[in-house]
Amino acid sequence: RISLPPETRYILYAPLGDRIVKVGDRIIKHTYDRDAINFLTEHLPSDYKIIVRSPPTDTVNLEGLANPSKVIIERPGHSFGDSVKNVRATELTVDDDRRLRESILHAEAVLTVFSSICIDAVVLGKPAVLLGCDFSPTSYWESVSRLHEFDHIQPLSGLVSMVKTAAELAMIVKQVEEGVVTLKREEIIREQCYKIDGQA
Repeated sequence: RISLPPETRYILYAPLGDRIVKVGDRIIKHTYDRDAINFLTEHLPSDYKIIVRSPPTDTVNLEGLANPSKVIIERPGHSFGDSVKNVRATELTVDDDRRLRESILHAEAVLTVFSSICIDAVVLGKPAVLLGCDFSPTSYWESVSRLHEFDHIQPLSGLVSMVKTAAELAMIVKQVEEGVVTLKREEIIREQCYKIDGQA
């Protein structure tokens, strides 16, 4: 459905989005997602692609991608309006959920800043990486590392890979390529999911 050969290797990237980084009530304009994707395209093997699964209720600034031919952008859900204001009025369908499972199952790894998609990835047996590194000098209040202090991210510390520097991210990307990232699947299921029997 996305016109890739079945053997294509890719990283699934779940963006931070445009409205997450705030100081007080003020949304900070940033290029984090673009910079992260540019970093990944530079450090991934040449045959890899990056599938970007946009957050269904947010926009993502990806202007200035260094190598757009390596990037496939997917926007899940059905939006009930065309304007940026109406993008938050979006509903996910059963097919969107199926597509998410398929995208995770075929990915080499899932990378995000602080989305719970990392739990989905580990439950489905895929390495998950939480990005806590900035790609340019940034104040504490505008840094993505601050987002890892949020209550819903703290319990994941030690259960998924969390990178604090670009050098650590480059090392993790190499480990993903070599297939040596350790998964703590049972701990994630026990602590975050309760059960995965379809009835929890």
